[in-house]
Amino acid sequence: MGEPQNQNTLKSSNRARLLERIRRQPTARAELARQLGLTKSAVTLLTGEMIREGLLREAGPAEKSAAPGRTSILLDIVPDHAFAVGIALHRRVCRVCLTDLSARPIAAEELPTQALPSGDAALAQLWQTALRLMRRTGADPARCVGIGTSAPGPLDHAGGRILQPTEFAQFCGLPVVERLRQRTGLSVCLENNAVALALLDRLRRGGEDGSVLFTVVADGIGSALLQAGRPFRGGRGFAGELGHLCVEPDGLRCTCGARGCLEQYATLRALRARHGFARYEEIVDRAEDGDRRAQAVLQDLTGHLGLALVDAVDLFDPEAVVLYGEYGYRATVLTARLAEYIAEHSLICRAHPVAVLPSPLTAADAGAAAAVSALDAFFARGGRL
Repeated sequence: MGEPQNQNTLKSSNRARLLERIRRQPTARAELARQLGLTKSAVTLLTGEMIREGLLREAGPAEKSAAPGRTSILLDIVPDHAFAVGIALHRRVCRVCLTDLSARPIAAEELPTQALPSGDAALAQLWQTALRLMRRTGADPARCVGIGTSAPGPLDHAGGRILQPTEFAQFCGLPVVERLRQRTGLSVCLENNAVALALLDRLRRGGEDGSVLFTVVADGIGSALLQAGRPFRGGRGFAGELGHLCVEPDGLRCTCGARGCLEQYATLRALRARHGFARYEEIVDRAEDGDRRAQAVLQDLTGHLGLALVDAVDLFDPEAVVLYGEYGYRATVLTARLAEYIAEHSLICRAHPVAVLPSPLTAADAGAAAAVSALDAFFARGGRL
């Protein structure tokens, strides 16, 4: 019994490795064999099986090289072979999304969080929304690879439970994975919303393997560190609480109970309260036109957010910082200022540059981002429903 089981385990592992490469970009069989250290015959056998299943397809010839020989045929994922459900829980709006295997949205719907009941009843309503989207699009529930959920931290990723995020009493303590699994019979994942967005951002950028600090500024402030495409979770899974780094000792009292947390200084709500402006867009435009008051607002934001980012950069040594959220308008105005601040104050930047980039994602992408964890689990098990 042991040998066939080991063979099946190895086969599933090799399928998963092949799919991860092809998922990043269409790749020829010979190149897959070279990258993964497999024989060409093994790659041909496994990819042929997945083509017959409808999971892979031949996507056309690769670019010709100078070397003589046959033109290689690229293999690619068939996006509509199956789909995932994403449920993004948020303080203002909860989003439900169906995505194809490339994490491209098929259909989505959003519900005001305050209009939802609490806990289990809210999950039931969100699942009914997902079923309604399936009926509307003709998606076969039997082709659903699983449900990915996301929520503000802190949460117990391994246990699938939301803990005690501030201003999120509706869902605090909720065992999301257990309840949805019982209700649907599907594979369910729970992910921190910053990690979910970081994983979707990476996927949209082509699945680079570098080290990236993804920073979310949206009501609160969170972050996710991706190393070789995988989230760094820390000792107990709570890494990434950038918003609760202290940037002003003895400063404003935070909802977490501490003083001087970044969230009290660098969210749009905090910035407006301190400087009395109406629209961030006007601040950016006026600052670029030379208005000194507007420039002072951006300097204040850069100083507080930059201070926290310098600490994170010096601790984790990322190659890039990616900024997502409330400051998306003319985002390069802020990211350029932050890049300059980090370069001036970070010890790491004496060894190598750290890019600061705006994320192309918007709030509308939260549902698709939640689905990524379900897609990752599907590909990790070799693409089997």
